[in-house]
Amino acid sequence: MSAHGELPHHHFRVDEVFRASQADESDFQDVVRGYSGWPVSRIPSGFPTVATWYLLVRGFKRLANPFAVHRSQLNDLSVLALEGFLDAHTAPVFEQAIQSEIESGNLRVIVDCEKLTYISSAGLGVFMSFIEEIREQGGDIKICGPIPKVRHVFEILGFASLFDIVDTLPEAAQKFSEPASQER
Repeated sequence: MSAHGELPHHHFRVDEVFRASQADESDFQDVVRGYSGWPVSRIPSGFPTVATWYLLVRGFKRLANPFAVHRSQLNDLSVLALEGFLDAHTAPVFEQAIQSEIESGNLRVIVDCEKLTYISSAGLGVFMSFIEEIREQGGDIKICGPIPKVRHVFEILGFASLFDIVDTLPEAAQKFSEPASQER
């Protein structure tokens, strides 16, 4: 408290709120204590705390950036259909899905991007982190169905020279029957 009996005024920077929003639920009270310097019980009601922003950001992120990976099989091919936003928050879900395929010996993978509405550098990094490992074991990753803005991201970053990117799932499956490109 200040000399006049008022609680000191604290401002929270955006990066602090962002970091707080990444914390696990179990770390919540530690985050609040760490940034405010006050025990949770002493933070006055209505005070715009990190706790408030944490809940808002977490809730908004969950509503605004839903993501899912749907796995299916097409003959001897694994199909991972992505839905929603593939960003730094959701990339680990996609990463785990590909890792599970590799561990199961499923090295011929089609990633269906028909319902993928956004991809960030973290999402692109997942593709890059597995392609060499899969190809060294005789498999491949084919990409199908990206909407125009996602396809544009793949194209401007040169993914078309590294991956087969086609419009439909049958086209992607057909690419596994064709001889591998010399430059890949």
